Amino acid sequence: MPVKEVAIKFSEGMKDLPKCRELTEKSAAEIGFTGKDKCGIVSAVFEACVNAITHGWKAPDKYAKLTIRLYDDRLEAVVEDHGCGCIPSPANNMPPPASRRGRGIPLMKKFMDKIEFDNSDGCKVILTKYLPEK
Repeated sequence: MPVKEVAIKFSEGMKDLPKCRELTEKSAAEIGFTGKDKCGIVSAVFEACVNAITHGWKAPDKYAKLTIRLYDDRLEAVVEDHGCGCIPSPANNMPPPASRRGRGIPLMKKFMDKIEFDNSDGCKVILTKYLPEK
C-alpha cells in the first residue's frame, strides 16, 4: 500500500509538462532520491508523459494522467492515456543522433528499475525505481 499518492491530469496538453517535472522531482526528493537517481526519474517520467500527450491525449475529456505512488522502498509513476497503446521493442537501442524521435522508451528503460506496459484500455506505463539499499 502506498505511503502517499499524488496525481495530475494533463488537460492542457504540452502546457502541463512543467507540472509533470515539478511533481516528479518533488516526489522523488520526498522519498529520498538524490543526484543522478532523482534526475533519471524525472527524465523517465517526463518522457512517458510526453508520449502520453503526443500519442494518447485526444481531447480535454480524454486526458492523459500521471499518478505518483510513494512506498517505503520505491517510487512508482503511472502514466495513462486514451491512445491505441504501445508495444515497445525489447531492445534498449537509441535511435541515430540525427533522429528526431524514438528516445523516450530507451531512456525510461535506462533510468528506471522496472517498466511495464498495459494496453488493455488505452496505454498505461508503470515506471518503478527502488531506493538504494542503505
